[in-house]
Amino acid sequence: MFRNQLLAALPPSDWATLGRDAEHIRMPAGHTFTRPGDIVRSLFFPTSGIVSIIISLDTGESLDIAAVGTEGVIGIGALLQMQPSPFEYRVQIESTGYRIAAEPFERAFATSDAIRRVMLVHIGRIVLRAERGALCNRFHSRDRRLARWLLVLAAKSGHRSLYLTHDGIAQMVGGPRPAVTTALRVLRERGAITYSRGQIEITSEERLAECACDCGGLLPAIGSYG
Repeated sequence: MFRNQLLAALPPSDWATLGRDAEHIRMPAGHTFTRPGDIVRSLFFPTSGIVSIIISLDTGESLDIAAVGTEGVIGIGALLQMQPSPFEYRVQIESTGYRIAAEPFERAFATSDAIRRVMLVHIGRIVLRAERGALCNRFHSRDRRLARWLLVLAAKSGHRSLYLTHDGIAQMVGGPRPAVTTALRVLRERGAITYSRGQIEITSEERLAECACDCGGLLPAIGSYG
């Protein structure tokens, strides 16, 4: 029934409870779900597409710290009492999914063992990915990080053709626009991608994987944690 792994891992009785407050919505690429300083009033469980979690510095620079697809949820800060939100949640690839208001979801989290298990395992995965991401940003070159991000986006979206602006890529790899151009050129010269006006085509996943750092392995589905 669901393409979102977290919702699919729940017993039917829990979805029957959550479903009363769920709304299936579509969000276009570029749409901002939440901005820094906003109160997070709902959670979004993607059933397609990609939503980026972006953190910004006082200098105006920003970094894309995670790409969330059908394996995850957006707005988990509401569950953790991280209010107001320190992050921006921006749609990278057009997304559909279930939006559930934070208040009824918090009530369900408090009363359902299954919902708590699924969400706590997911939070643990987020922590692990954040730790690996910090090491990656410190020790790996921008072209290797970009290759890793492109592989992750392609795997999560199911598309080899990706529309990404220079600004969006800069947020992913943590660098200025000239550094983005250089990283794209490196991957193109190695036969991994082609690009034109924001359209990136993965021409060889094998070569792209050879260019990538080893920090982007997709974590197993939530159900595999038992």
